[in-house]
Amino acid sequence: MSKAFRQEDGATDGEPLVPPRRHLDRKRPITAEGRTRIEHELAELTAERARLGHLPDSLESSLRQAEIQRRILQLAATLEDTDVPHAEGGTKDRVIFGASVTVEDEQGHRSTYQLVGPDEVNVGERRISIDSPLAQALIGRSVGEWVTVERPRDNTTLRVLSVSGRPEATLRSQSD
Repeated sequence: MSKAFRQEDGATDGEPLVPPRRHLDRKRPITAEGRTRIEHELAELTAERARLGHLPDSLESSLRQAEIQRRILQLAATLEDTDVPHAEGGTKDRVIFGASVTVEDEQGHRSTYQLVGPDEVNVGERRISIDSPLAQALIGRSVGEWVTVERPRDNTTLRVLSVSGRPEATLRSQSD
């Protein structure tokens, strides 16, 4: 087995076998709300780990502690590798990171998406990655503009109907 996947002599038990790495030379974007969600989950897991530490040892307890520790390391790495970008100026009808955008296709079907960082994606809640083709096509567009989104099977044309939930107020309140 490769040395990369084995724990070598001298390594401590608490260290992950493969440390988290950044995907790029820059930090990944995250919304202020997404960062708060991760911090909240991290605090809950830390408290649960402390509670489990006071219980008698059992296989179930040990497995849960290991699971919690892995998730804590994952969340801590995510917080380290992400940053809440400062909102750039512009009009309130322009699509930027963190905004919710309502679009309409040529058949009149409407959809609303929030443009978020890759660590916050949730298809069920219509939070899409800023790196997705749809988000890339929408960034910088204004209300009323038509945009063509290239998809693997075909292209679709959408019109920007509204932009809301712009993050400027959130970002300003954090820096105050």
